[in-house]
Order: sequence, then C-alpha cells, then structure tokens
Amino acid sequence: MKKYSEISLVDRYHRLLNDIAVHAVNSGRNPVNVSLVVVSKGYSWTEIEPLYAAGQRHFAENRLPEGGAKIFEAPQDVEWHFIGPIQKNKARRTVENFSLMHSVDSFELAKKISDCSLESSTISRILFQVNVSGEISKQGMGQNECDDICERILGLPFLSVEGLMTMAPFTDNESTIRECFKKLRLLQGTLQKRYGASTFPHLSMGMSNDYPIAISEGATLLRIGSALLSPN
Repeated sequence: MKKYSEISLVDRYHRLLNDIAVHAVNSGRNPVNVSLVVVSKGYSWTEIEPLYAAGQRHFAENRLPEGGAKIFEAPQDVEWHFIGPIQKNKARRTVENFSLMHSVDSFELAKKISDCSLESSTISRILFQVNVSGEISKQGMGQNECDDICERILGLPFLSVEGLMTMAPFTDNESTIRECFKKLRLLQGTLQKRYGASTFPHLSMGMSNDYPIAISEGATLLRIGSALLSPN
C-alpha cells in the first residue's frame, strides 16, 4: 500500500473532501455547509493549480506579498481568504486582493478596512478573530471585548460581517480543543440572538490537526494546509 505522502495531491484532496463529508454526516450536519479553505502559504500557484483543476476554489494566505503574487497568476473565480494579521498600513491592498478577511480583531482595524473599502468602492467581507482560549500568544479580541465592540463594528459602512474565527491551542488534548470551539459556537449563538438568526453565519475554525473536532462543533470554514499539501 502506498504511503499517504506518496499519493498524488489530487487524490489526497479527494480523500480529504470525503473525510470532511464523513465527519459532517456523523455529526448530524449537511456536508454542503462545511467548506474547505486550502492554506496555500509556501506554495506557488503552479504547485497548487492541480487543486483548482480538481474543483477547489477557496485558498488562503497569511502574508500579503506572497498572496498578491498568486492572486495575479490565478483565475479570477478563485476566492482568496486572508488569515494572517492585517497591518493597518497595508489594509487597502488587503481589501483590494482578498475576498474574505478572517482576522479582524479590533474596532480600529475594522474602521480602517471600512475607510479603504469606501475608497475602493467595494464591500469588504470580514470575520471577527476571537481569542477564546485566552492564550497570550494568540491574536484576537477576547470574548467580552467582542461583545462590547460588535455593535460599533456592525455600524460601519462598506463592511459585511460574516462570522467569527478562532484558533485552538496546539495540543493533543481533545477536550481542550473541543472546549475552545464550543465557546466560539456559543458566542455565535449569543450574537445571533441579539442581531438576528441570519447574522454571523460562518465559524472559521479547525486546521490540519483538529478539523474533525471543529466540524462536530459547527465549523463552516476549515483552514487546512499541511494535511493536504505536506502530509507526513
């Protein structure tokens, strides 16, 4: 039997999609409501183009220079997600190049994106990055902070707030990971009660090492890179 790392990229892609679908069904969810976002940092467009040919349309970058180069090469129907820290002095370029920004973690940053969106005559789609684990090393607003500034951000023009994003602690303790994802789901529910059931539809959570848990806790966007592009 071939080792997983020896299987072609496209075959690994289809296996991953199938695995995501199985976990969704086993969690009582419709697989169509769980989307794979391929984290393509460190790989050229030529290297990831077979995934596009196989049907993948959502890719993510965490650095503007690298992402910008790929965006120039890729077909226009690719949806580019930005998952890294957004620098205010580069907000305009981020707005102009990416379809969805996962890492908005302050009112000041949201206001800058709103202003840049006005100048670019576009509506920017954003997610609030929330540090539900409380780890000092993690970026993102705290849960209470999110609750406090949410209404202010929702009042900004040229923004479409589409959900929440978080990163779980890097640990083998599944209970710790699950608790983190559960907290984000509960926060989503609280915000939806306040602002309407159709608000905050997306939960961006789950990466290569913990996406099955994220699916069971309601993730709609999975940010997966190494499990697909550089498997062991």
